[in-house]
This record gives sequence, C-alpha cells and structure tokens, in this order.
Amino acid sequence: MVCGDVYDIRNVSAGADHSGIQYWRDFAGTGVEQSIVVFDNRFVDPAAGQPGRPDISQSAGDPDAFGVHDNTYSDGSPVPAVGMRPAMPTAQRQARCSGVTAPVMQVPEYSG
Repeated sequence: MVCGDVYDIRNVSAGADHSGIQYWRDFAGTGVEQSIVVFDNRFVDPAAGQPGRPDISQSAGDPDAFGVHDNTYSDGSPVPAVGMRPAMPTAQRQARCSGVTAPVMQVPEYSG
C-alpha cells in the first residue's frame, strides 16, 4: 500500500518515463501486483502533466492487478497513472491508511 503520502518532487531530475512512484517487475508469475494499491497521495510537481512525465506508472506488470485511486496534485487535479487500473481501495485498506503519519526522521546532511 502506498497511501497518505506527500511526494515533493520539485527538484527531481527523473528519467523521461517516471518521476514519482514506479513499479518494475523483474520476475513474472509472483502475483505481487495483486496486492499493490496507490491511493490518497499528494504530489508537488511543477512538471505535472507534461508529456512523458507520469508521476505514477508501472512497467512490465499486469495493469489489471494494480489499484490506483484519488491521487492528486497540490491544486487538486488528478495525477495520471500509466499502466494501472483505477480502483477504489477496500474498506480494510482505507482503514489501515487512515490517520497514518510519517515518523519524525532526522537525516544527517551528506558531505563527501
């Protein structure tokens, strides 16, 4: 489950085919896609909507196995999802994500 997150990708120089959440499958037949849902996320992306810049995409998997719902940009417009089907998450998955907050993390500054 990828839910309730904020993806601030204003300063990301991503590949032409992705910039936010991407799934890549190396091994077929595992069925892992059946459990992946991406919902209620917010994206801060000044390049939103530009050709070749989907913020949610998957490659080489089963597009019907994924569930994507209610992911938006800061202005409320929908985030395009490439290679995944729109699907409302189950009540159980919504409950698991409800009220979740990211832990406070302090990452030391990188130098070197």
